[in-house]
Amino acid sequence: MQSGAYVASDVQAVSSHVLVNGVERPCSSWSVERELASDLPAGVAGGTGISQATGQVSWVASNDVERSGHNPWNRSTGWIPAVGDRVEIYAGDGVTEWKQFTGRIDSVSGAVNQGFEANLIDDYDDLSVRANLPSLVDVMPPVAASGSWQRFRLTPLWVAMVCMRRAGFYATPDVEAGAVVDVPAFGGMWPYQGSMISCHRQSTEDLAPVTPYSTHVADVYARYAPTSNLSGADTVQLTMKVAAQHAGIASLQVMYGESYLVLRASATRIYFLVNGVVVVVDVPRNGAEVIKGLFKNGNAQVRTQSGQNTSGNATSWGVTAPMSEVRVIADADSVVNGFIVSHPSTVQEFANLDWVPTANIINGVMHGATAGVKASRDRTAGEVLNEISESLLWPYWIDEHGVMQMIASDMLRGGPVVKTMTTSDGIFELGWKRDLLGKRREVIAQYERVTVNRRTDYSLPVWESGQSAVLQSGETYEEIIDSGSEEWLMVDTAWKTIAEVSQLNKGVGTWLGGVYTDGVTDQWTNSDGTVQVDFTFSQIDTGVYKFTAAARNLAAGKQVELRSVRGDFTGTTVLWPFWWDKMLPIVRAKGKFATNVSERPAIVAAGGKFPVLTHDCKLWATGNNVEEETLVVDRIAAFLAEQTSDPLPEITNLRVVFDPRVQLGDIAEIVSPNFLGVTLTALVTQKSVALGGDGATMSLSVRIMGTSESSQTYAAHEQSLSGSTVTYSDFQALGPLPETYSQFNVV
Repeated sequence: MQSGAYVASDVQAVSSHVLVNGVERPCSSWSVERELASDLPAGVAGGTGISQATGQVSWVASNDVERSGHNPWNRSTGWIPAVGDRVEIYAGDGVTEWKQFTGRIDSVSGAVNQGFEANLIDDYDDLSVRANLPSLVDVMPPVAASGSWQRFRLTPLWVAMVCMRRAGFYATPDVEAGAVVDVPAFGGMWPYQGSMISCHRQSTEDLAPVTPYSTHVADVYARYAPTSNLSGADTVQLTMKVAAQHAGIASLQVMYGESYLVLRASATRIYFLVNGVVVVVDVPRNGAEVIKGLFKNGNAQVRTQSGQNTSGNATSWGVTAPMSEVRVIADADSVVNGFIVSHPSTVQEFANLDWVPTANIINGVMHGATAGVKASRDRTAGEVLNEISESLLWPYWIDEHGVMQMIASDMLRGGPVVKTMTTSDGIFELGWKRDLLGKRREVIAQYERVTVNRRTDYSLPVWESGQSAVLQSGETYEEIIDSGSEEWLMVDTAWKTIAEVSQLNKGVGTWLGGVYTDGVTDQWTNSDGTVQVDFTFSQIDTGVYKFTAAARNLAAGKQVELRSVRGDFTGTTVLWPFWWDKMLPIVRAKGKFATNVSERPAIVAAGGKFPVLTHDCKLWATGNNVEEETLVVDRIAAFLAEQTSDPLPEITNLRVVFDPRVQLGDIAEIVSPNFLGVTLTALVTQKSVALGGDGATMSLSVRIMGTSESSQTYAAHEQSLSGSTVTYSDFQALGPLPETYSQFNVV
């Protein structure tokens, strides 16, 4: 529920205004509808995935409009809303107003001299961008064969955050212009921009970092390669978000060879340092805030959300080496996230310092580290979010302020009561329904079990050519190599030729090459000091690679064949016979994983002859180790068994006194001690509000989570006491004594 006190009265005069592109435009009426879905499976609750908030605004033609022939073809006749215009709707009690809608105009219609109306939608369509997630497992192989494993912690929370970030909804500071490394550190340390070199717990290299509240990081040592390597003479900006609970020391460090710049947050102060020892700027820290450090022309400047703004000089810097890596280092008492390194232009310096979250993601016990995430180059961010939402019972929606909310079903139900409604003065109509599918005999949870192959070097073959292509002079052979339904990890795009035969004999590396032959004598291509063919191999999309072989001018009678030497080869070669008779190229990676659907034992819900509920958790609930593989799966099944063992009737039409503060996901109490004889605890799942000539109206749908009876018949009371017939004397003997029938009735 939105904060603040709403003053309601018997004759309520609701105030309202509508902004279009920030300008107030008087209207005659408006309405907004929104719905929460996926807090329960579709077969139980009747809905799945996000529901887009929609609305409508009507304007009437004024006298001036009638005289001027107001129309959309001649702008001089007056203002008319346009498709895509931003719309905000507010409503209140005349003193305070609360936002009811943030979105855009989807369509406009009207008639000359008769006004016009617009249909509204929220920003859900922004989730149509590609998710473009890579294939990942919870511990990725090391970048260098002798390096450390990348223990960055992989969670559905991180995936949800990335999908929202791609669509412009931010749980950590916004993407910055000129960013070369962006590590949200929200649910995991895999970068949003840049590439990981290594990651592990600072205190223990064999473990992943600690993740306070699942949304921040502590006890971490992570290294990243930037997307570009501008020099130490270029302007660079460092950004970090510090939580109120931060009590340690956290550093964002930018390396230029052996020299480096540091933005550091302690429990009480913010520092900008050169080479880790020279303090250039030192300012107080004030609770939770975004901090930024800018280094430009030898000057350091630090600004914070709380208003600190201090500069210092480090003219002795003088470093011109290119940026080599970025490091995130934080001790066990840290609570930080939102690490960004960027090269802003002058007008972009300290941009978004006033950042406020536009995404709020809250997970519950039905969430944990996951074993793997599949690549999603052809899926939209919305499609991935829908799948997570349905699998983990993690509903998400865009609220009245345009903020993406994603709150786990168990957390929604565990919230405090924020509104009380009574049948005596707050409820005008109450309709209910009950469905057979709401009650289930038992619950069966499915999940995807993961099988992972991981290597420290590029020794895992993931693709081999099925034919030996033949090239004559000037000819080119190209092939698109697609991982398809397989999940490849860290494909070797640097590749190797026969010149690195010691590695090929070990089965290490993507192998490009062939033989230069006249049909009798074979020699390796490009091995005699001349180049017969040019090879390229590169990634062109997530899980998609392009191989090219282009023959140069070949000697008469010679051709290039993309294969290794034949099994009957009699010449001299240091390639072991095991690798003869191979079609080329051979593509190798450091890992791959596959999944198969598994099923957990059924959990009894209602029993009897009701339908069985089978819920698919897919890959999102699969734990990242043997001990926790089914931990979240079993929690989801237990939760569903509880919800479907004896579900209460759902209230589908609760027409109540208008209250502009009410939001989806609110917990409300419906109190009716005399009329219904119960108090109901309810979760708001649907909301329809409107304002027009008849005043303001509000209708809700709520899911009943609990009841307490406040009155009952004497027969029911008698049954609850003994289960058999009792006399009035027996009732009276229960005390207190003495007691009249009137006193007993009051009790």
